[in-house]
Amino acid sequence: MKNNWNISAMAIMDLSVVGRELDEIDLSNCRKVRDDVIERLIGYKQDSSRFGCSKLAQLNLSYCKYLTDKTMLHFAINASDRLISLNLTRCTTITDNGFALWSQVKFPLLTKLILRDCTFISDNAIRSLANACPNLEELDLTFCCVLTDNSLAILYLHCKCLRILNMSFCGSAVSDNSLVSVSRLPLLEKLIITGCIRVTRQGVDMLLSTSKTIKYLDLSQCPRANIYQGALVEPFEKVAGTRCAFLKVRPYERIVKLIL
Repeated sequence: MKNNWNISAMAIMDLSVVGRELDEIDLSNCRKVRDDVIERLIGYKQDSSRFGCSKLAQLNLSYCKYLTDKTMLHFAINASDRLISLNLTRCTTITDNGFALWSQVKFPLLTKLILRDCTFISDNAIRSLANACPNLEELDLTFCCVLTDNSLAILYLHCKCLRILNMSFCGSAVSDNSLVSVSRLPLLEKLIITGCIRVTRQGVDMLLSTSKTIKYLDLSQCPRANIYQGALVEPFEKVAGTRCAFLKVRPYERIVKLIL
């Protein structure tokens, strides 16, 4: 149903009656989606007999710009025990307060959370979601520009299952210091930090030499990736005709793919 601008809110809500076995739905860029639509689709724990898709566990709500913290509260009360994947890209009216509502519950099955372009969320939101979603495996915070180094420290402390992390274009959130936190994530395999202007070769070297699990690192548009303690160093050698480099990293003797 993605990009369907003309479908009415009522038509979507009717799915809660005729499509009650749905376990996944893509409503991205459906401009009629409001809080009441999501409430109807999710249903209510206390009264699931009349309507609601009680198996709905994967939702793509990207560019549903009219969703508010009311939807976050509904997720917390009525879907915390079943959500597996949630995409809230560009849902810019969801705030730190919405994530604070999550801090009162656990989302034990939620493994994938996409928050691209949620430009107003801060470290407080990361603290709330990290406490609520301890089993996250994939997190995308691209263009969440208000975040700081503290966000990555919080993720290290509370989200030990992270395998894929995207912090591209996060302004001051990613630095050499924050890569110290990232390097300690015990399962992290893929890190994307495109356009992170504070990252230098010192942080990259530390990450690669410390992490036992990293396999993929995207450093594209990181202008200081060839600067070490203020001095220009030899760039990573790319495979001819590509933006890729492959490094054999000690002491763990693993191959890491770099995107440059």
